[in-house]
Amino acid sequence: MSEIFELTARPNSELFFKKNDANDPRLGEVVSSEVSEYEAAGIVIVGCPQDEGVRRNGGRIGAAFAPDGAG
Repeated sequence: MSEIFELTARPNSELFFKKNDANDPRLGEVVSSEVSEYEAAGIVIVGCPQDEGVRRNGGRIGAAFAPDGAG
């Protein structure tokens, strides 16, 4: 496994909602942030907390603080 993952922060697992309904799966039921599952992952989502695209398009700055920022 790449050493780059050792330098990243893991998301708070409470951010991924689970409904526990087989007919209505939610993000928390299909994603994992466990290091032990990285090598078997087919897709890895890496986030970059910044507002540059929003700023350049005249949007509201603040996305970089989500989801911890106050509304």
